[in-house]
Amino acid sequence: MRFLRQNTAVRITVGPFFDKTDGVTPEVGITVTSCKLTMMVDDDDNTAANLIIDAAPSASGGSNDMVHVTNDDAGFYDLELTAAQTNYVGRAMIAITDAATHCPVFHEFMIVPANVYDSLFGTDKLQVDAVEISSDSTAADNCEADYDGTGYAGGTIVKKADTTKILGTALTETSAGYLAAGFKKLLDVASPVFTLASVNQSADNDTKITAIKAKTDMQPSMWYSA
Repeated sequence: MRFLRQNTAVRITVGPFFDKTDGVTPEVGITVTSCKLTMMVDDDDNTAANLIIDAAPSASGGSNDMVHVTNDDAGFYDLELTAAQTNYVGRAMIAITDAATHCPVFHEFMIVPANVYDSLFGTDKLQVDAVEISSDSTAADNCEADYDGTGYAGGTIVKKADTTKILGTALTETSAGYLAAGFKKLLDVASPVFTLASVNQSADNDTKITAIKAKTDMQPSMWYSA
């Protein structure tokens, strides 16, 4: 089984051609215009096979030139196919016959999309679209935009922190925006010292505690005895 690139003109090697009398002697000088070239494609769509070519090969200047390979002694020929003749996806078979000259020649091919062919036999990478995950093309586009750095369609990144997910319970607030403002105030610190064990990280409260300590330190110690 050989692969063909969809919608791409190509030259393929066909043969070997053997003499019809003994079935083993290579035919290296057949008259190609006396042959019958047939190409069938199963288009993988559950319909009848497509008859793509039903004509004689041409010696030169045609759509399906077939020429003996230079210096070949085994009976191989070079056959041209047009882009239109390979513009299918699925299994293909080529038969070349001439009952008066040579034994029948058969070849099987698999025609695959261009990017698949280039990934298998070139430097391209196999394409895996997010659309295969979801039939919603907008969701797929947003997922791609989210992760490629260009941003979610509409100007907002998809990934969001949702406070309703805390313990599975929605949080309430006395006035709209208090929670958001509180989180911002809590986290918007250049050199944070806050930990889960902290009671308050307010610099203002630290100043007051220091002032109270300074005043109490100046009070004389008093001793009482019974």
